[in-house]
Amino acid sequence: MKAFLIGLALLVLPAATPARAASAGLPPELVTASATSSAEGSAPVVCLLDPQCAGYWSPMSRDDGANEGILLRFREPVRLSAVEILVEGRDAGDTLPFRMYLDARTSDGKPAAGRESGDRTNMFIRMDSKPVGDDTGFTAMVVNDQGNASYAAKSVFIKLQPTGMKTPIRIRSIRLFDAATPDAPAAPIALRLPTSVPATVSATSVLEPTFAYDASHLFDSQLDMAWSTNGKTSRGVGESVTLSFEKPQTVGGLMLWNGYQRSDTHYKANGRIKRLRVNDQEVAVKDAQGMQIITLPKPATTNKLTLTITDIYPGGSYKDVLISELRPLAPNGGILLPQVAQPAAAVPASLDFVRDTTFARLSLQAVELAAGGEILDHIPFCPDASLRLRGNGAFVIYKEESAESDRPSVIEGNWEVTGPNTVRLFGKKYLVETDFSATTYLPDPAGEAPNTPAPKIFQSTMTIRRYADLPPKERNNMLHRSAGRMPTWTQQEGETPRAIAVAAGIVSENRQSFQEVFTGDTPEQALSRLDARLLELNPVCVVSDVFSDILLPIAQTRGCDPGP
Repeated sequence: MKAFLIGLALLVLPAATPARAASAGLPPELVTASATSSAEGSAPVVCLLDPQCAGYWSPMSRDDGANEGILLRFREPVRLSAVEILVEGRDAGDTLPFRMYLDARTSDGKPAAGRESGDRTNMFIRMDSKPVGDDTGFTAMVVNDQGNASYAAKSVFIKLQPTGMKTPIRIRSIRLFDAATPDAPAAPIALRLPTSVPATVSATSVLEPTFAYDASHLFDSQLDMAWSTNGKTSRGVGESVTLSFEKPQTVGGLMLWNGYQRSDTHYKANGRIKRLRVNDQEVAVKDAQGMQIITLPKPATTNKLTLTITDIYPGGSYKDVLISELRPLAPNGGILLPQVAQPAAAVPASLDFVRDTTFARLSLQAVELAAGGEILDHIPFCPDASLRLRGNGAFVIYKEESAESDRPSVIEGNWEVTGPNTVRLFGKKYLVETDFSATTYLPDPAGEAPNTPAPKIFQSTMTIRRYADLPPKERNNMLHRSAGRMPTWTQQEGETPRAIAVAAGIVSENRQSFQEVFTGDTPEQALSRLDARLLELNPVCVVSDVFSDILLPIAQTRGCDPGP
């Protein structure tokens, strides 16, 4: 299989020297390695960082996997100058299929104007292509006006960008470097990796919808997901979760993220564990966000680890008791990462078409035409919002800067089917910090971005229907909702009247054009002709109090880099 190396060399402003591991001289330790979703046949993400492990990761996707990605988190910050990603079976093109976030920071590829050189936000990504052996790859370089060559990052998020391909990429390996220059990297950083161990997990109590709070979320490396007891039937004390190993393991302690770590609000609203019985040993648990280490009174060699709640810290709003992540620890402190199956969300046939596909907002703009029909006003199209409902029951909505909002936002959480054409969304939404031409902060999912507003907790019902299934009045309302965001102009006195047109950001079948123009003597006529075209395309229409719009698969709306 042909393979291509995508190198992302990261040069940023100086950072503080990372704290050393508990044992001096040991390599950096990887605590979590997760993916937003994984296709059948994918290896655990930790395998991609192990030179001795053969396998690949690919997202669970029906398209190119846009908005999916991989998150790596270290116990302490790790100094990085480059990250290399080996991708199989893809020809090199003009589009870098990744966007890189260090501690949730990235940029749009342009230097910030008017900023002092010492400002940490004054960084930008420069993309170059170059041959790598017999293949061709890309280099995305993050530089600053001081030319510094490393950054101490606690998290790395590799996000897939829209490519227009029909299938998602397969990542075969990820290597991290710390070197003086990205063009001459030294040997890859040796990491202390978790040990993957096959296992099964069960619990005596699970909150509904059970797929969203299943005990398997204890080991998915995603702090936004958790195991929860059912507060409607129990206050948590006496409930337990049992981890059964395929082969006996010696456990000397636990690495635990207590409570619901999705946000500070979630943490305080729900119950947390105060004391645990681990098989026959009792231990105390701190009421604190973030990771904590719990040492067992004596190591235990077992093929079954049962954690029973014996006391709790009550939640401020709910009786549910949660743990977000759990890692058994070997007596030497090594992390065991159980590989357990995760349940999938139940999806009816009427909604299956939206699963594991990224849909983007239909881009519209008002256009003036000269007498001969020449377009006098044209702005490159760029979808400013997208939605992805994942088959594992999670969802994400990215909303870029638009006429509706001064700042981008992220909405994420879980979704649950409530009817033939309706789902319940529940999770958090928050603004994204940006300085426009320089750095963008993305709290999702790395959670390391500074100066970001606290997330808002929400739940909402979303109706999902095809455009052609809407009554004419509802179609008209959706069109005018979209048209209300279009830029407008004022005709100056004495100007020759111009015909009106609406341009829609629709990728043509031959992919040579990213717009279709619909004309009329009035905006209403132009929108009526757009309506006829949309009846042919039959896009998805979503309506909720957090996101409502006309959506097409992102490959059909992509006219420029849609940003983070």
